[in-house]
Amino acid sequence: MKRYPPELKERAVRLLLAAREDAGGARGASTRIGQQLGIPADTLRKWLLRSEIDSGVRPGTTTEDAARLLELERENRELRRANAILRSASAFFALMSLWVRWRGWLVSSLLRFGGSFSAICRPASLDERDIVVA
Repeated sequence: MKRYPPELKERAVRLLLAAREDAGGARGASTRIGQQLGIPADTLRKWLLRSEIDSGVRPGTTTEDAARLLELERENRELRRANAILRSASAFFALMSLWVRWRGWLVSSLLRFGGSFSAICRPASLDERDIVVA
């Protein structure tokens, strides 16, 4: 995609508007001016359409509004991503809270019924008979 400087775009649109007023038609004028400036006629017509929309002559979304919409959509995506992260973190911490409560209940139940807490905390020992070789 070839990029043209903004000054060239403005000049081409001014020339096209002036030629259109004189000749009465945009198609022949855009072809002629496009050949003079080395720009495709369709590109000139698109620039003219964009210029008319931005100036309010034609209905449509202006360049500023389109840029603002893109910015708002980007911000919306970022906020949705942040909300998803916060929802995941909230679910994780809720689950951890339940686990801590359950562990506390288990320990208090063991102690209440005379059980030994050290039996739960003691690491399991491996005996040679427990090891299975495939």
